[in-house]
Amino acid sequence: MLGLFTLSSGAYILIKVKRSYLSRPYFISSLVISFYLFMHFGLVQFGGNDRIFLPWLKVCLGAMSFVGPALINLLLSMRRVKTGLIKVILFISSMLSVSVFYFLLHDYKLEVNSFAWGSTLSINNFAYFLFFINIVLFLPLAVIVFLVQKSSVDTSILAKRQINFIVLSVCVICVSLGVNFLSGFGFNVYLFGSPLLCAAFICMPYSITRYRSLELDLIVNKTILSLLFVGPLLVLHILISAFFLEMLGYLFATTFSLLLVVSMLLFTPYKKLVQKSVERLIYRGKYDYQKVLSELCQGLNAILDFEQLFNRIIHIIVQTLDVEEMAIFLKDDTANAFCLKASYGINQDLHKDFTLSVDEAIIKRMKKEAKILIKEELRQFEDIENVEREFKKISILGAELVAPLFFRDRLLGVIVLSRKKTGNIYNQGDIDVLNKLAIEAAKAIEHARLYSEAIVDNTTKLFNQNYFLMRLREEIARSKRYGHPISLMFLDVDTSGEQQNRVDPRMQELLLKGLGLLLKAKVRNVDILALYKKQQFAIILPETAQSKEGGEKEKANQHYKDTVLVAERLCKSVENFKNKYKEKTITVNFNMGAACFDGAYKLLTEEMFIDCAQKALARAREEGTNKIVCFSEVK
Repeated sequence: MLGLFTLSSGAYILIKVKRSYLSRPYFISSLVISFYLFMHFGLVQFGGNDRIFLPWLKVCLGAMSFVGPALINLLLSMRRVKTGLIKVILFISSMLSVSVFYFLLHDYKLEVNSFAWGSTLSINNFAYFLFFINIVLFLPLAVIVFLVQKSSVDTSILAKRQINFIVLSVCVICVSLGVNFLSGFGFNVYLFGSPLLCAAFICMPYSITRYRSLELDLIVNKTILSLLFVGPLLVLHILISAFFLEMLGYLFATTFSLLLVVSMLLFTPYKKLVQKSVERLIYRGKYDYQKVLSELCQGLNAILDFEQLFNRIIHIIVQTLDVEEMAIFLKDDTANAFCLKASYGINQDLHKDFTLSVDEAIIKRMKKEAKILIKEELRQFEDIENVEREFKKISILGAELVAPLFFRDRLLGVIVLSRKKTGNIYNQGDIDVLNKLAIEAAKAIEHARLYSEAIVDNTTKLFNQNYFLMRLREEIARSKRYGHPISLMFLDVDTSGEQQNRVDPRMQELLLKGLGLLLKAKVRNVDILALYKKQQFAIILPETAQSKEGGEKEKANQHYKDTVLVAERLCKSVENFKNKYKEKTITVNFNMGAACFDGAYKLLTEEMFIDCAQKALARAREEGTNKIVCFSEVK
């Protein structure tokens, strides 16, 4: 059973990670380790039955003789480590393995010693003795040389952690094989090296396929889960085989036992129960990624304001992954680039001018591969200079990870993350979180964009007339309910040049856009600014009055005065607004009409309020240019 688990882990690596430089050496190592375990299985199950025992040993011993070279080759496959001396050790180890294989072909007189815990080959056999020398001498020697050379090589944190984990696994395997040889010297001990050896190979895939999952708690979790999952099944196999041994014989008893054990493997509730128990033991209340993600992302699509949406996304990532810095870039079709829209821990001076061109190397790669890119990971598999060139523009942000925001095969933006505050690498749990968060964030961003297009004017980027009317109804209703005063303003603008009264449409658009930005900077956050008509701005001012004291008349007078003050301040800004276009200075003429409502008249509608403010605007036009007219009451 241990051999099957080991062999299946090797096959999984070979199929799952074809591009990994460790996949083939790992598969070869798992293959020969499996034969080593199969050999011990044959010693226990087929001892005394030469018709099965000798062919079984012929295959298993021949293959397991190459355990040493296979594990040394696994070390040799590590990138960015000097391999000259290790190759010499590998050559000698391979020659010893060939010698073992040669003697096994010519001498099958193997002494088998039986102990309470099972059977073992005698160490007195010459081929077996060569195998012992190969394992306890040349394999540890290769590990020592590898560790000495590794310390002098400059490599990434991720690569170092992966290498350390592989070396640790090889050391565990070496110890396991050494323990199994004790019985060969006459020590009556249980061969616990075999389960330990299998455990090392079950854990090792997580350093190859999920080499971001090298945090200790995840490794311990998977190791204990594997042992608790396999352990009871092994005990069950032993008990069933022993019970039916005399009745059915070795072969049929083992086959029957394996069928029952396999049926247990397919029993899903058993696996879930073990996994739940292990996670409760290991994590002890530590957050679960999937649970956290579902809770934090709840309601993300309901946020329609971009600023709130970005703040929410940043909050989720910072709280979940504990990053030092991060930035969100969104595609700006007008600029044909990805602009920095929101950030955390980054200098705010970068927001104005920092953009990523659509031709940027990292953007092109994002569009092509559509997956999360981790700088440390890419440095392992690709040319370091190319990786540095791709991350050069965003290196100022301390970029370690870049996640794309795709919506229906269209790249909306990218999320750039720096390193973690803890200094740890991004593990597989982090990648799972970011993948799912990126999907939800892209949906929310697209939803907010579509909503923004429906309520925002394309030229000025201010609210359009439909949104203005909807908000006006809401504010009038709120004013009636709570008795809060509200004001409504309409601002008409006109342009004139130094040499001619008319300017071209392009200049009109630029002028309106500039005026929109100016007015937006002058009004409060609670005020609603919209483009009502072609050259007419509308402004809703909730709770205009500053004073809360006095009678109704005093409050109404204060409301009127505050409205006039706001109107004069806005018009003064418009009056001072000038712009140059094709060496012509463009000035702006204006007229403003305003109306006040104190919330007392319950029959007021938005049509009546608009009509009153428009009449005030018409009165201002009659009086000339740059005039302000304000009606104090609406009834």
